[in-house]
Amino acid sequence: MAVDFHILQHSLTYADGEPVPLEELRTGELLPGWYEDWVIDEQERFRQLRVIALDRAAERALAAGDAEIAETAAMAAINLEPLRESSMILLVRAELAAGNINGAQRSYRRFRSLWQDTFDQEPSFQLGQLMRSELRSRVAALAAS
Repeated sequence: MAVDFHILQHSLTYADGEPVPLEELRTGELLPGWYEDWVIDEQERFRQLRVIALDRAAERALAAGDAEIAETAAMAAINLEPLRESSMILLVRAELAAGNINGAQRSYRRFRSLWQDTFDQEPSFQLGQLMRSELRSRVAALAAS
């Protein structure tokens, strides 16, 4: 499936741009099978635009209360850019919104391990704080029942 590069760019640049359908963002490629230097540069730029668009789709879905779509969009962004922390935060938020605390913890642990292996340090405070605050609220809810 192909995504028009200019439509994607317009959708990300202008507020009036219609969001590109999620399925197209998940699977779209730019000139697959081409390996000239100029094409590889454009393919990378296109991949980065797709990641941004997928993050925005996850944000919109979370705002609309659709955790399933948010999770799908965030996972697709992570598949394209495994070390993108903003995408991981969106995935964890989507999993938590869906009530999937175990999935959120698994996602966080996988990302934390990958981050430590790659950068020899912890992920940002924001992601860790999201997990800690969720765990505290779950423990408090259990203690109250």
